[in-house]
Amino acid sequence: MSSYIVEDITINRILSYIDHAHLCSCSKLREKYAELTKLGRAMLKMNIDATNQRYEKPYLTPQEVKARLANFKYDYYQLVDIYQVLKSLNCYNYQCAEGTINRRWLNKEMEDLAQAITNQIVSDRPEYEKAEWG
Repeated sequence: MSSYIVEDITINRILSYIDHAHLCSCSKLREKYAELTKLGRAMLKMNIDATNQRYEKPYLTPQEVKARLANFKYDYYQLVDIYQVLKSLNCYNYQCAEGTINRRWLNKEMEDLAQAITNQIVSDRPEYEKAEWG
């Protein structure tokens, strides 16, 4: 498995969804991170940490990490369809699936968010509505 640092647009798609979603899993993230730029920086840091844990030599130097985090800001991304949000989130989660990252609270929240979006997509389908309960 390989790992890379996602582009800011990937994180901004996810943040834009969190900014407008009314899912329970988003409310915990909003409580902890009142400013979406701070949440985005925490997401980016977790992604960098995962990438650094994946490879023997750090992917970015400490100075590069500091600069990359300082340069990140939440930039509202016009909401795309929920499928793009889910794919961006799945990409992000995959890139963070390294080392000890899975023990972090933020990692668990991002995985829970992906599951909540998946459930929303499935439950909105007519096929799901037609299926028997039980």
